[in-house]
Amino acid sequence: AVFTAAVVANVTSFFHDAELSENNYEHKMNCIKRYMDRHKIPLECSHKAIEYFDYAEQEQGGLNEEVLLRDAIPDHISANLLVHITQPMVGVCDFFADCESGFIRKIMTSMEQVFFGADYMILTADVPSSSMYFIKKGRVDLMVENVDKCLKVIRKLDANDSFAEGCLVETWTKNPFVARTATECEIWVLKRPVFRQLLCDFPRSRALLRQISVKPEDARRRASVHNATKAAEIAKRNSALYLHPYSYFMQAWFGLILSATLYSMVAVPFRVAFLENHDISLAWASLDYLG
Repeated sequence: AVFTAAVVANVTSFFHDAELSENNYEHKMNCIKRYMDRHKIPLECSHKAIEYFDYAEQEQGGLNEEVLLRDAIPDHISANLLVHITQPMVGVCDFFADCESGFIRKIMTSMEQVFFGADYMILTADVPSSSMYFIKKGRVDLMVENVDKCLKVIRKLDANDSFAEGCLVETWTKNPFVARTATECEIWVLKRPVFRQLLCDFPRSRALLRQISVKPEDARRRASVHNATKAAEIAKRNSALYLHPYSYFMQAWFGLILSATLYSMVAVPFRVAFLENHDISLAWASLDYLG
């Protein structure tokens, strides 16, 4: 009986490990590779597709977050989740600093999640951008061509940074820079048609952004004011005295407070109750008073 049970357990384990259901990651990857081979997909494109599925499996537990948020969750819950996810990116963007809160919330719930592998050209010199990009995770380099036709990095962007906002308020005929991922990136995209549709419901924001597009120097001045304000806040925060709650000083301070509290709760009532006829020294009385 024991031998039979062992054989059944081993056979069951074998079939469990060799499961080829549609939810098995290896099976799905094999199907994707066969599909790309059958359609003779170029090696570069197939490599990027495999990179995406590897990223989804490793970083997101195999979940397609975009489908999950848009289709599997009720709209009101999905909207709250999207606001929570995108608020750190949109909230620090100077481009929307003076816009209505309702308009900003609509933007947060209208963006699309996109994954880019490392060294991927998000913006090229040939195709004008029609979307604004927000970096949720990863690093992006903005570059321009120098005199020698070589790409020179003009700015390094990190998480919660954004770029290409100018193409939302005006139609670009040529990108003023190119953008390339320095690492694997999770980026949220706000498309121009979606943005302009949202503007129809918010006339105040539409008028404000129209002024920015007509007077770019005002936009630069406005952005510089916000940058200066944020720099002043950071400088003020850095100059303030900050004690980490787990530092040795704070631990010693909390220990002193705890000791004084226990002394007042235990020692003082004990002496009042049982040592009332004994003489109390001045030092002891001072300690009771401080405690």
